[in-house]
Amino acid sequence: MGGTLKRAFIPYATGFITSAAIAVLDTGLSNYPVVKNIVKVGAALSIAAFGRRYPVASTAAIAAIAACQGYPLGTRLAGGMVAQNPAQAVKGLAGMAAVYPEMGALLNGGMGALLNGPENLDQTVIDYQQAVANMADDD
Repeated sequence: MGGTLKRAFIPYATGFITSAAIAVLDTGLSNYPVVKNIVKVGAALSIAAFGRRYPVASTAAIAAIAACQGYPLGTRLAGGMVAQNPAQAVKGLAGMAAVYPEMGALLNGGMGALLNGPENLDQTVIDYQQAVANMADDD
């Protein structure tokens, strides 16, 4: 049992620590996407070159780096949004609201519910349903 736990824990812990470090890197270099990707590829190459003594941990770390690059790509390809800072989040939400009017209606009503508390939630749902119905009427 102890060997199984150790075999599972080492790659898990290595991947967890690596993905946390990459998340910090993503946030710190959010304004420099090319540099951010070069650093990630360089980290993976360095781990491959110098981590031969610990192949399981090295593989887990490289997989975590690859996953940190693959997740945003997959999210964007599926039509989603990935934001590394508040300015990118606002820009992305504005873009989504422009493409999807129901998103705009939800954001418009949802912000009121967030700011005014849950007692305003019923009215927010009604406003959203009316906005969606009005869009259907416009088509």
